[in-house]
Amino acid sequence: MRSSADRRAIKRRGIKATIGIGRAALAGMLALALCGCLETVGGDRVQPFAANANLAEQARGKIQQTCLYEPAKYFGVGTGNSQARCACYAAGVVKLMSNDEIDYYANYGLIPMLSKDKYEEVKKRCATGGDVPAPGNKPKPPKGKTG
Repeated sequence: MRSSADRRAIKRRGIKATIGIGRAALAGMLALALCGCLETVGGDRVQPFAANANLAEQARGKIQQTCLYEPAKYFGVGTGNSQARCACYAAGVVKLMSNDEIDYYANYGLIPMLSKDKYEEVKKRCATGGDVPAPGNKPKPPKGKTG
């Protein structure tokens, strides 16, 4: 028969083993959770586009998301109403992009700099007014009765 000291020692080893297994399981779950975050918080925050989605709409959403992540980079420090300004900027940039530029953005996650001046113009207009049509796009006449 075992003494009480032996039983206590065996019990302690069992508890230590259980704690070790629990810690290993917790570390595994934490690593698994962080692997999921790695894709969404990577250095350049580029994520692949959905295969069945409209590329222009995906580009607009991603540009707006990037702008909202760092609004000071686009509109300066202390600017309010970032949501509306970033939505305006994203919509204006996508309107100006050609299909090739949208494809480039879809593949590389970068806005092509060939039309940088136009994009800067959109940024300035959105910083001052919000929902302003992109340059070169004339407002559509109202539908209905004419005057």
